[in-house]
Amino acid sequence: MKKNIIIVGPSRAGKSTLANMISHELHYNMIRLDDLVSGFEYAFPELGIHHDSEELKVSTRFTKFLSGMLRELNEGDHIYRDEFYVLEGVFIDFEELQKEMESDKNKDNYTIIGLHYNGMNEEQLFKNIRNHDTDDDWTYYNDDEELKANCRYFLQRNNNFYEDYKKYNIKNYDVSFNREITFNKIIDDIKNRIWKIYKFNRVTHYVIGRANNSVNY
Repeated sequence: MKKNIIIVGPSRAGKSTLANMISHELHYNMIRLDDLVSGFEYAFPELGIHHDSEELKVSTRFTKFLSGMLRELNEGDHIYRDEFYVLEGVFIDFEELQKEMESDKNKDNYTIIGLHYNGMNEEQLFKNIRNHDTDDDWTYYNDDEELKANCRYFLQRNNNFYEDYKKYNIKNYDVSFNREITFNKIIDDIKNRIWKIYKFNRVTHYVIGRANNSVNY
Protein backbone atom coordinates (compact mmCIF):
# COMPACT_ATOMS: atom_id res chain seq x y z
CA MET A 1 0.00 0.00 0.00
CA LYS A 2 1.32 3.41 -0.97
CA LYS A 3 1.07 6.53 1.13
CA ASN A 4 1.05 10.13 0.03
CA ILE A 5 4.44 11.71 0.76
CA ILE A 6 5.32 15.17 2.07
CA ILE A 7 8.96 16.28 1.64
CA VAL A 8 10.02 19.19 3.83
CA GLY A 9 13.25 21.01 4.54
CA PRO A 10 15.15 24.28 4.13
CA SER A 11 15.78 25.98 0.81
CA ARG A 12 18.30 24.29 -1.51
CA ALA A 13 18.09 20.92 0.25
CA GLY A 14 16.99 19.10 -2.91
CA LYS A 15 13.28 18.71 -2.16
CA SER A 16 12.21 19.21 -5.77
CA THR A 17 14.90 16.86 -7.06
CA LEU A 18 13.82 14.10 -4.68
CA ALA A 19 10.14 14.65 -5.44
CA ASN A 20 10.85 14.37 -9.16
CA MET A 21 12.72 11.10 -8.61
CA ILE A 22 9.83 9.67 -6.56
CA SER A 23 7.34 10.84 -9.16
CA HIS A 24 9.20 9.16 -12.03
CA GLU A 25 10.30 5.97 -10.29
CA LEU A 26 7.22 5.26 -8.16
CA HIS A 27 4.56 6.91 -10.34
CA TYR A 28 3.44 9.58 -7.89
CA ASN A 29 1.77 12.83 -8.93
CA MET A 30 3.99 15.74 -7.89
CA ILE A 31 2.76 18.94 -6.23
CA ARG A 32 5.14 21.86 -5.63
CA LEU A 33 3.87 23.83 -2.66
CA ASP A 34 5.84 26.87 -3.89
CA ASP A 35 3.55 26.97 -6.92
CA LEU A 36 0.50 27.07 -4.65
CA VAL A 37 2.05 29.92 -2.66
CA SER A 38 2.61 31.78 -5.95
CA GLY A 39 -1.07 31.25 -6.77
CA PHE A 40 -2.15 32.79 -3.47
CA GLU A 41 0.29 35.66 -4.00
CA TYR A 42 -1.26 36.43 -7.40
CA ALA A 43 -4.94 35.85 -6.68
CA PHE A 44 -5.31 36.77 -3.00
CA PRO A 45 -2.47 39.12 -1.98
CA GLU A 46 -4.52 40.31 1.00
CA LEU A 47 -3.98 36.91 2.69
CA GLY A 48 -0.28 37.60 3.14
CA ILE A 49 0.75 34.25 1.64
CA HIS A 50 3.64 35.14 -0.63
CA HIS A 51 7.33 34.50 -1.02
CA ASP A 52 8.57 37.88 0.15
CA SER A 53 6.93 37.70 3.58
CA GLU A 54 8.51 36.34 6.74
CA GLU A 55 8.76 32.59 6.16
CA LEU A 56 7.44 31.45 9.55
CA LYS A 57 4.34 33.65 9.32
CA VAL A 58 3.62 32.50 5.78
CA SER A 59 4.07 28.88 6.90
CA THR A 60 1.42 29.25 9.60
CA ARG A 61 -1.08 30.82 7.21
CA PHE A 62 -0.36 28.44 4.37
CA THR A 63 -0.46 25.23 6.44
CA LYS A 64 -4.08 25.94 7.38
CA PHE A 65 -4.92 25.70 3.68
CA LEU A 66 -2.61 22.72 3.25
CA SER A 67 -4.39 20.82 6.02
CA GLY A 68 -7.67 21.03 4.12
CA MET A 69 -5.95 20.03 0.91
CA LEU A 70 -4.40 16.96 2.53
CA ARG A 71 -7.83 15.81 3.65
CA GLU A 72 -9.19 16.23 0.15
CA LEU A 73 -6.36 14.17 -1.35
CA ASN A 74 -7.46 11.27 0.87
CA GLU A 75 -10.98 11.38 -0.50
CA GLY A 76 -12.66 11.29 -3.88
CA ASP A 77 -12.38 9.01 -6.87
CA HIS A 78 -8.60 9.45 -7.31
CA ILE A 79 -8.17 7.09 -4.34
CA TYR A 80 -10.00 4.36 -6.23
CA ARG A 81 -7.85 5.00 -9.31
CA ASP A 82 -4.77 4.29 -7.19
CA GLU A 83 -3.46 7.86 -7.54
CA PHE A 84 -0.98 9.10 -4.97
CA TYR A 85 0.86 12.36 -4.44
CA VAL A 86 4.30 13.60 -3.43
CA LEU A 87 4.26 17.17 -2.12
CA GLU A 88 7.38 19.24 -1.47
CA GLY A 89 7.94 22.64 0.01
CA VAL A 90 9.44 24.89 2.64
CA PHE A 91 6.34 26.68 3.97
CA ILE A 92 5.40 24.23 6.73
CA ASP A 93 4.10 24.93 10.23
CA PHE A 94 4.93 21.63 11.96
CA GLU A 95 2.60 22.13 14.91
CA GLU A 96 -0.35 22.73 12.58
CA LEU A 97 0.70 19.93 10.23
CA GLN A 98 1.12 17.45 13.06
CA LYS A 99 -2.48 18.00 14.16
CA GLU A 100 -3.60 17.03 10.69
CA MET A 101 -1.27 14.04 10.50
CA GLU A 102 -2.71 12.68 13.75
CA SER A 103 -6.32 12.98 12.59
CA ASP A 104 -8.24 9.80 11.80
CA LYS A 105 -8.41 10.74 8.12
CA ASN A 106 -4.68 11.21 7.61
CA LYS A 107 -2.65 9.28 10.18
CA ASP A 108 -2.38 6.14 8.03
CA ASN A 109 -2.26 7.86 4.64
CA TYR A 110 0.78 10.15 4.76
CA THR A 111 4.47 9.90 5.45
CA ILE A 112 6.74 12.90 6.01
CA ILE A 113 10.37 12.98 4.86
CA GLY A 114 12.63 15.67 6.31
CA LEU A 115 15.81 16.86 4.60
CA HIS A 116 18.62 18.84 6.21
CA TYR A 117 22.27 19.77 5.64
CA ASN A 118 23.67 19.72 9.16
CA GLY A 119 27.08 18.70 7.84
CA MET A 120 27.59 21.97 5.94
CA ASN A 121 28.91 25.31 7.07
CA GLU A 122 28.18 28.60 5.33
CA GLU A 123 31.11 28.38 2.92
CA GLN A 124 30.30 24.80 1.91
CA LEU A 125 26.63 25.61 1.35
CA PHE A 126 27.59 28.64 -0.74
CA LYS A 127 29.87 26.55 -2.97
CA ASN A 128 27.28 23.78 -3.26
CA ILE A 129 24.61 26.20 -4.44
CA ARG A 130 26.94 27.90 -6.90
CA ASN A 131 28.04 24.54 -8.32
CA HIS A 132 24.55 23.12 -8.76
CA ASP A 133 22.23 26.05 -9.45
CA THR A 134 20.62 26.39 -12.86
CA ASP A 135 18.67 29.32 -14.25
CA ASP A 136 15.51 27.63 -12.91
CA ASP A 137 16.69 28.33 -9.34
CA TRP A 138 16.01 31.74 -7.84
CA THR A 139 19.37 31.76 -6.05
CA TYR A 140 21.04 31.55 -9.48
CA TYR A 141 20.36 35.28 -9.82
CA ASN A 142 21.89 36.24 -6.44
CA ASP A 143 25.22 38.03 -6.50
CA ASP A 144 27.83 36.67 -4.08
CA GLU A 145 26.92 38.95 -1.19
CA GLU A 146 23.21 38.24 -1.57
CA LEU A 147 23.83 34.51 -1.70
CA LYS A 148 26.10 34.58 1.37
CA ALA A 149 23.38 36.40 3.30
CA ASN A 150 20.82 33.85 2.09
CA CYS A 151 23.12 30.98 3.11
CA ARG A 152 23.24 32.33 6.65
CA TYR A 153 19.45 32.43 6.69
CA PHE A 154 19.18 28.96 5.12
CA LEU A 155 21.41 27.51 7.85
CA GLN A 156 19.32 29.17 10.53
CA ARG A 157 16.14 27.69 9.04
CA ASN A 158 17.93 24.35 8.64
CA ASN A 159 18.45 24.29 12.40
CA ASN A 160 14.77 25.13 12.94
CA PHE A 161 13.72 22.28 10.67
CA TYR A 162 16.03 19.81 12.38
CA GLU A 163 14.69 20.72 15.82
CA ASP A 164 11.16 20.14 14.53
CA TYR A 165 12.16 16.76 13.07
CA LYS A 166 13.33 15.70 16.53
CA LYS A 167 10.34 17.20 18.31
CA TYR A 168 7.77 15.53 16.06
CA ASN A 169 9.72 12.31 15.40
CA ILE A 170 9.98 12.89 11.65
CA LYS A 171 12.21 10.58 9.61
CA ASN A 172 15.02 12.76 8.27
CA TYR A 173 18.08 12.50 6.07
CA ASP A 174 21.31 14.53 5.89
CA VAL A 175 21.88 15.66 2.30
CA SER A 176 25.09 17.59 2.96
CA PHE A 177 27.20 15.27 0.82
CA ASN A 178 26.66 12.41 -1.64
CA ARG A 179 23.15 13.71 -2.23
CA GLU A 180 22.35 11.33 -5.10
CA ILE A 181 23.28 8.32 -2.94
CA THR A 182 21.08 9.63 -0.13
CA PHE A 183 18.12 10.16 -2.46
CA ASN A 184 18.47 6.64 -3.84
CA LYS A 185 18.47 5.32 -0.27
CA ILE A 186 15.27 7.24 0.48
CA ILE A 187 13.58 5.73 -2.57
CA ASP A 188 14.77 2.26 -1.56
CA ASP A 189 13.33 2.86 1.93
CA ILE A 190 9.97 3.82 0.40
CA LYS A 191 9.96 0.75 -1.85
CA ASN A 192 10.81 -1.54 1.08
CA ARG A 193 8.02 -0.04 3.17
CA ILE A 194 5.50 -0.51 0.35
CA TRP A 195 6.63 -4.12 -0.12
CA LYS A 196 6.41 -4.91 3.60
CA ILE A 197 2.87 -3.51 3.81
CA TYR A 198 1.90 -5.45 0.67
CA LYS A 199 3.24 -8.72 2.11
CA PHE A 200 1.53 -8.08 5.45
CA ASN A 201 -1.80 -7.46 3.73
CA ARG A 202 -1.46 -10.60 1.61
CA VAL A 203 -0.72 -12.73 4.68
CA THR A 204 -3.58 -11.12 6.61
CA HIS A 205 -6.05 -11.76 3.79
CA TYR A 206 -4.84 -15.35 3.50
CA VAL A 207 -5.24 -16.02 7.23
CA ILE A 208 -8.70 -14.44 7.32
CA GLY A 209 -9.71 -16.41 4.26
CA ARG A 210 -8.55 -19.68 5.79
CA ALA A 211 -10.39 -18.88 9.02
CA ASN A 212 -13.61 -18.08 7.17
CA ASN A 213 -13.37 -21.29 5.13
CA SER A 214 -12.87 -23.31 8.32
CA VAL A 215 -15.94 -21.75 9.91
CA ASN A 216 -18.06 -22.37 6.81
CA TYR A 217 -16.87 -25.93 6.61
